[in-house]
Amino acid sequence: MPQKTRTALVACTVITVGAWLLLGCGALVRAQTGTEPPMSSAPAGNVTREVDAPAETAPVPDAGSTPQEDSEARQAAAPPSIQLTMSTPTVNFGGGMLQPREAPYTQSIAATINSNKPWRILVTKDGDLRVGAQTVPSANFTFSATGPAGKTAYEAPAGTQFGANVRVAEGTRGSGLATTINYSLTIPWELEPDAYSATHTYTALQI
Repeated sequence: MPQKTRTALVACTVITVGAWLLLGCGALVRAQTGTEPPMSSAPAGNVTREVDAPAETAPVPDAGSTPQEDSEARQAAAPPSIQLTMSTPTVNFGGGMLQPREAPYTQSIAATINSNKPWRILVTKDGDLRVGAQTVPSANFTFSATGPAGKTAYEAPAGTQFGANVRVAEGTRGSGLATTINYSLTIPWELEPDAYSATHTYTALQI
C-alpha cells in the first residue's frame, strides 16, 4: 500500500559582508509531502524551530513481523520533528576589509541538528561575493563539513563550492548532532581590498 511521506524543513539566511559572516535570525519552516529541493553534487543567529505534524496512529504489527520491522513501522508513523541551531550569529574573517593574500581566510561554525528521522543540511547562495563591479570567483570561496561521528552518511569534501541546494551533510536520527562547517576564502590579486557580500540560505530537512 502506498505510504504518504512528509518532509520537515528548517531554513535560515546567512549574509557574508566584508570580513564578517552575518547570520539572520529569521527562519522559514514548512512541511511538504513527498518532495525535496533539487540538490547539487556535493546551507546561522541562533535559530531553533520545530515542525510537528498531526499525530498518526501507529500500525498494528503483523503476527509474523520481526522486532526490527515493528520498530521501522513505528518510526515511519512518527510525526516529523526537526530542530536546527547554529553556534554563533557572526563569523569573523579577521576584521577590516578583505584583502588579496596568499593564505586563505578560514573560519568554522557548527550546525546542530535534533531530528527523529534521517536529516540533510543544504546551502543555497544568491550569487558570488561581490561589491560594485568586483566579484570573487565561486572557486575562491569554498567549504567542507565534518559531521557527527557514527551518525553521518555524507560530509561535503574540501573545496566544495556554494551553489543551489548544495549538500553540506546528512545523517541518521538523534539529538545534539553537530556538524562543523569550515569556510575557506581567497581574494584574488586582481581585486581591490573591500567589503564583499553575498546571501546564503541554509536548510535542514528530513529525508
